[in-house]
Amino acid sequence: MLAINIKEVYIGDIDGNQYQDIVILTQNNQLRGYLNGYKNPHGSQNPNGTFDVDGYPICLNTNVELGKISEHPEQLDGIDQIFLEDMDNDGKLDIITYDKA
Repeated sequence: MLAINIKEVYIGDIDGNQYQDIVILTQNNQLRGYLNGYKNPHGSQNPNGTFDVDGYPICLNTNVELGKISEHPEQLDGIDQIFLEDMDNDGKLDIITYDKA
């Protein structure tokens, strides 16, 4: 990914392996996760600051109607702010969003 496509960068352990990962919000309003210690094609983990080149898309249900799922969960249009925080104290990061709705 070219740096020109990056809108915001977040750091946090999103996969629970005790290593800090990178989450990027792109200019296209998509979240991508880059895991520290990703499993390489041979099946072993590299938790030494080695990250997957392409990252993984992070999809969120941003529909405000109860029981409905977003048509395009990979698009975060309308989201003004994103936070990574363990809101329920379960030891896992949660993704919190703020939007106009």
